[in-house]
Amino acid sequence: MAFSDIVGGFTKSYLYTNLARDAVRLWNRLGDVDLLDIDKEGLLRKMGVVPYAPGRRTASDITFFLLGGIVGAVVGLALAPKPGVELRNDVRDRAMNLFDQAKNKAQDIERATAVS
Repeated sequence: MAFSDIVGGFTKSYLYTNLARDAVRLWNRLGDVDLLDIDKEGLLRKMGVVPYAPGRRTASDITFFLLGGIVGAVVGLALAPKPGVELRNDVRDRAMNLFDQAKNKAQDIERATAVS
């Protein structure tokens, strides 16, 4: 007896024992639904599913993203090891250093491709 036969037997057993019960539950949930006037959202709510609303979901995601960014910035500034002026100067110096490094790399690549 193969493993797939055993799994198939369990699957059939589960379906046979629970299919009727689940069908009765669904029928009871949908029993008061008028088939001529079907409300899609009402039907989804009866089945226990929330209707898809992409606009509301996107707005809430963006709101949480912005709120997290603001909270992170405030906490970061509150826990900074240096006073504001020194911190800003360090950040500016590091940014300028990275910008100069990127500029030098771009010039090196430009020279290397121009020679070839």
